[in-house]
Amino acid sequence: MSTEPATQPPAPGDMGGRVRRLRMAVVGCGAVAEWCHLPAAKQVRQIEVVSLVDTSLERAQGLARRFGVGHCAADVGQLPDGLDGAIVAVPNRYHRAVAGECLRRGIPVLLEKPLAATVEDARAIVVLAERTGVLLQIGHVYRFCRGARMIKQWLEEGWLGPIRRISVEWGSVFDWPVASGFIWDREQAGGGVLIDAGPHVLDLLCWWMGEPLALEYWDDARGGVEAECEISLVLRGADGLIAGHAVLSRLRGLWNSVRIIGERFSMEYGLNHRRGEVRLWPTSDVRGRMVLVPDRSVAPLQSWEDVFADQLRAFARAVATGGPAPVSAADGLRAVKWIEACYRARQPLEFPWLESERATVSVDG
Repeated sequence: MSTEPATQPPAPGDMGGRVRRLRMAVVGCGAVAEWCHLPAAKQVRQIEVVSLVDTSLERAQGLARRFGVGHCAADVGQLPDGLDGAIVAVPNRYHRAVAGECLRRGIPVLLEKPLAATVEDARAIVVLAERTGVLLQIGHVYRFCRGARMIKQWLEEGWLGPIRRISVEWGSVFDWPVASGFIWDREQAGGGVLIDAGPHVLDLLCWWMGEPLALEYWDDARGGVEAECEISLVLRGADGLIAGHAVLSRLRGLWNSVRIIGERFSMEYGLNHRRGEVRLWPTSDVRGRMVLVPDRSVAPLQSWEDVFADQLRAFARAVATGGPAPVSAADGLRAVKWIEACYRARQPLEFPWLESERATVSVDG
């Protein structure tokens, strides 16, 4: 059984020969730009970040000083000429306008997930990318985690046997160092924890297993943005239907893993601090588990910076070679469709204290 990823990310500098560095902009200087994209770009010698854009020019200028970027602007319309690509990391509501501006100017785009806040906007971005013929890659960054690629290979090779069910837990007490409050604003974000973490979870399930066929959805939004949600779904696997369940939370520390149960073997994949680790065990005997990780001397455990750097290398390679996007606009649209389907099917999560309150009111009435 091979433990190598199904598709190795391109090695640093491996772009089919000596080429000039690609001139990149980062549009949107929030936390993901500060803590992920900009540090990752320093690892990738194929690119150079030459411009930062944010509605807070002061914030863009502060990050420019830290990361050695020479140009700043407060509006995407002020991007310099001659760019080879742009990372777009603005609030979800503005993906259509900002990515659209770049695509119309012929600038390839690496667009942070989700593709858009609504299916309508997502489709408009996809149509524009197809019409202009400009590269559009969606930031489903887990595609570049070695453990996730390892699982895809094993599933394709059938090592687990027919898959019976899959479950996902993703949650922690929220501590992301946000630069703005857009994620708490339904108008700007499009939702809460589902539209934030859901693109990663749904993209992994579709990438590994196949298209969802049906779902049920519960959350605690009650007119605001959800902090807790659950999804029950059915996936079309290679060997038949697969029952799935996902729990996402911004309030609780969950196990942060994906568990896949097959007839022969079962596995668990860590999503956050254990994302380089895959645990495998015979389904009939859960007592003895093997921890399988890539050989550290060959493929060291990835930090988040490493994962984002591999994503950038893949984007740079596609730009330089004219190849397809490693994560396509169609992949992004599929995730947004299922997120919107969840919101349409929303049912309220039940909590013991609310049930008790209703019971009390009923008795008193």
